Amino acid sequence: MSNGEHEIRTPKGLRIGSRSVVDGKNMLQIKRGGCEDYISAESLVECIHGLPVKSIEFFTAENHRKEA
Repeated sequence: MSNGEHEIRTPKGLRIGSRSVVDGKNMLQIKRGGCEDYISAESLVECIHGLPVKSIEFFTAENHRKEA
């Protein structure tokens, strides 16, 4: 995959960061001003909502067929 395929963007196309794997977990890698940091999806949701997140449940097409 090229780096462009790992980029995370807003719906209007602003680049937030890149998808990266750290210790086997998908993370958002953010680089600004020569510094870099990583944040998990759970931590990002906690920052947005201000509430603790136990887990994120992903919805797949297979799950959708089972529930229909």
